[in-house]
This record gives sequence, structure tokens and C-alpha cells, in this order.
Amino acid sequence: MDNLTLSFVHSRFYKGKRASLTKSRFLSESGLIKGCLTIEKHSSYKKGDLVQHKIFGMGRVQKACKAGKDYKLTINFGGSRRDILSSFVEKM
Repeated sequence: MDNLTLSFVHSRFYKGKRASLTKSRFLSESGLIKGCLTIEKHSSYKKGDLVQHKIFGMGRVQKACKAGKDYKLTINFGGSRRDILSSFVEKM
């Protein structure tokens, strides 16, 4: 149970007519939205994931360890191994 997916639609067809829907009270009470739907994306990294770094380019994760809010990643950038925090890379 690592991931949670929430969805919301603005309208749907009900009894042959389009009906406007309101957001669930749960979303605002849980702090997930403020005015509009904004949900933080948390993703885990694992061995074999492709990532993109601004300077080093594309690389493949060889090792991932949880380090506070981020992950400490050992990444192979075309033969060069680097230890980088996950906040500095984008998952491909």
C-alpha cells in the first residue's frame, strides 16, 4: 500500500442529462486541495528506473535508499556512477 490515487470529474451523465458535481468535502478537509485540485506527487525509485539529470543527462538507477523526504540514488550515467538525491532528477 504505497500509492493512493484520487480522481475528480466536473460533470457526468445521470439519467440522460449532464449533471455538475461538487468536490468531496474529504478533499478539502484532508488538506489535499485549496481552491482547486492540487495533489503532491510522491514516487518511489527502484533499481533499473531511468532518470534525467540537468547536467549528467540520462542515467539508470543502480541503488535507491530512503533519505528523509528524498531518496539517495546511485545512478550510472554512461559508465560514470554518481550518488544524487532524487529531488535533482526526473523519472522518465
